[in-house]
Formats: sequence, C-alpha cells, structure tokens
Amino acid sequence: MRFAGYIIFIFGNILTAVGLAGVGTHSPFITVLAIRFAATVVGIVCIFIGRNMVQKQKRLALVRNSEFIKLPSATSNLPHSFEYLISKPFVLYLRSFQADERMAGTSSGGVDLFQMASSEEQLVEVLRYAGDVIAIGKPNENMPMVGAKRLYVTDNEWQKTVLFLMENARLIVLLAGDSKGLDWELQNALQTSLRIKLILYVPYDQGAVFAFLHKLDKLIGSNLCAQSERIKAQDYGYVVYFDKNKNPVFTRLLEKSRLHRSFRKPLVPYFKYTFRPIFEQNDLTPPKLQYGGVGKVLCAILLIILLIIFVRLFEHS
Repeated sequence: MRFAGYIIFIFGNILTAVGLAGVGTHSPFITVLAIRFAATVVGIVCIFIGRNMVQKQKRLALVRNSEFIKLPSATSNLPHSFEYLISKPFVLYLRSFQADERMAGTSSGGVDLFQMASSEEQLVEVLRYAGDVIAIGKPNENMPMVGAKRLYVTDNEWQKTVLFLMENARLIVLLAGDSKGLDWELQNALQTSLRIKLILYVPYDQGAVFAFLHKLDKLIGSNLCAQSERIKAQDYGYVVYFDKNKNPVFTRLLEKSRLHRSFRKPLVPYFKYTFRPIFEQNDLTPPKLQYGGVGKVLCAILLIILLIIFVRLFEHS
C-alpha cells in the first residue's frame, strides 16, 4: 500500500505539472484550457490521496513495530521507570494534542508538489541530531502520528512525567498552541534553569503569532510584541529561544542560502540553520547543512553548461 501511495503521489505531480505547464496542441483554446484544468485538479487529488496513503502506512508500521512507549499504570518510582529512556540522549517535544493534525500536514498546510514528509517529520529529523525525540502521546489514540516517539502515561502521571523529562532532556521544543495543558508546560519550561535549552516554535499564523508573543511577554516580562512588524506572510514560521544570558531572542525561520532549499523537505534546511545557535550554546553538534534539490539542480545545470563550452572549445581546436 505504501508503494502504491508513492506511485499515485508521483503520478499526481506529473499530471499537475502537465496541467500547469500545458502541452502543444492544435485543439481549440477552450478545449485545451478545460483539459489543463482537469489535469491539474486530478493531479492535486492524486497528490493528496498518495500522501495520505503513505502517511497512514507509516502510522500502521509504528503500531506493528510497537514504536511507542507505555509506562505502567502505577509509577511509584518514576526515575526507575525511565532508566531505559534516560540512558541515551533525548529531546522533549511538547504541543497541544490538537496540533497533531496540523503538524501531520505539509509545511504550508496546502498542496506542496514533491513534498511527502509531514511538518512533524521534518522537525524531528533535525532534532534527532541531539537525540531521540519524545512526546507525550494522545490518550486513546489508535495510531500515533509519524515523527516523535510517543510516550503514553495516565492522566494522574503526565505532569510528573513532563517535569522529569524537562530536567533530563538535552533540548525542550514547545510548539505554540492554546490549551490548559500546554500553558502549564510553557510556564514550567520557562524556569530560569531550563530556558537555555528551550525552543519555542510558532508555525506561521498571524493571529497565533501575536497571541503567543503576548502570552510570552506576560509570563517573562519581555517586549517581544514590539518586534511583530517582522512577521511576514511568506515566512514558514518563527522561533523564540534564550541566549546564554537567558534573554529572549525572536527570529523567523532562516535559511543560509537558497542552494540548501529542498523540494521534498522544505522545512529541514530552515530548522537546521535557525536551530544552530541553540545547539551550540548547549554544547551539541549542530545539524549539518547540505545542498538541497535547488542547489543540486543548479549545480547540474552549471556542469552541463561547462560541458557544452568544453565540447565547443574542443571542436574548434
């Protein structure tokens, strides 16, 4: 089924590209326009179907392989229960459960040609440079989302569990949202001793960005809302972190160069470059920046041009 999903996804991309670019034909203009419109619509539908099929199969694979963690219902000695977990480095990922559906989508929340990985998968790919990524699992869900490894605990234990994980995590990443549980997690993550390893990620949504900055200003007495003029519709999202002096830093997701842009995982180069100072101030090896699809295509075009020039020079010699 996953293979079939990839085939449908690729077919959808080809059909959409044909519909948008058009093909040479002697048919009447109205006929050509109708064919291109139909090809684009069918292609977009195939992209959605193919991507959803692949994501569902990935989630089923997590269930089959038991790639999640369940604690005993009664945890009398919490550190003892986590001995197997804290024996290796990990990152704690906090979010409201309602955010799972959004993070399971693409970087723009719409139709992204070539993009198969969800926003959470791309975030986790970068955070794994610091260790396994752990998130509290949504109670009673049948299939965990693809990305962070879900840890399932009871309602009576989740706060104690989160506090323990905060203290032992290499990094704490909190996705901005609106829920009582997330507000409690944010207040505890803003403890002075934890701030240096805290990353607050705000996906682009103008109203949500303003609301979160306002909430943060009230909690820590900052004036981040004064920087709201930097918010632009074309941005992927924003990050708030704390420097070595525990001062808040507000920045949009940045890229080092357009050559690092990726067709398949557009968020990854942005996360890698923006998170570098947080990794470095916590003595962690920062994620490696690699040339993405855009850079590889440009390099291939440059090589072809150089090859043509070389052949022409050789012919005239």
